[in-house]
Amino acid sequence: MTLKTLSFAFMAALSGLAAATPTTYTFTSGAISGSGNSQLVALLGAAPKVSGQFNYDPQAAFYGNSGDLGFGGNSAIYLGSPAALALSGLSGSVAGLSFADPYGTVSVGNDQLATPGAPRDSILIAADPSPKAGSNTTPTEYPRQLSTFDIGDYRLSNVRLFWTQGANGAADFLTDTTMPAQLPAYAGGLALDFIRISDPGNLANVPYFANTVFFSGLLVQAVAVPEPDQWLLSLLGMGLITGTMALKRRR
Repeated sequence: MTLKTLSFAFMAALSGLAAATPTTYTFTSGAISGSGNSQLVALLGAAPKVSGQFNYDPQAAFYGNSGDLGFGGNSAIYLGSPAALALSGLSGSVAGLSFADPYGTVSVGNDQLATPGAPRDSILIAADPSPKAGSNTTPTEYPRQLSTFDIGDYRLSNVRLFWTQGANGAADFLTDTTMPAQLPAYAGGLALDFIRISDPGNLANVPYFANTVFFSGLLVQAVAVPEPDQWLLSLLGMGLITGTMALKRRR
């Protein structure tokens, strides 16, 4: 194999690596749009907004169906492997308080496969698993990874970003339940789920989502952030091309 052939093969491999790299998104929310807990809303202060970033990899492997896994509904859940995590590096803040999670899940629902009463397309990004809607299963029964914060008698338990058909003018935007290559550019929603610090076992039997604060106007923006090894490979590739050109000049 000549040096020229080797250089082209190297650059082709480099292009393949770049294509497999997850996309980094920044996000910001609008104002609070609703909550079942006015005390919690007051603790967050006047007009709080949520902002942060995360990594999204549409090449992540399918994990299972939400209904089969005990979370209700009929959505495809993607977790992935260490080499291709569906969601990773989530971090953000609200009202000067920070949160972070190393990896989470992405759920994709399609109106053609939805359960009765929920005929809509949906994309849900979640830091940690949530109980099924309408249930009162305590979140302590699931493994938690969220690096969280306390505010008053409440502790942040989960962060969820979502887009649903029919909200903010979104029509039928999915054709199946595979992860889309890019996240929607139109506005979605964001939810912060809290639990009471004084009642971690939920002995008061308060529905889990009663302590959720919803935010409207979620917008995400893709950011090109090459991985460190890609920078190195790019430099090596440029060096290889430069060497090829120099060899041709000497000849």
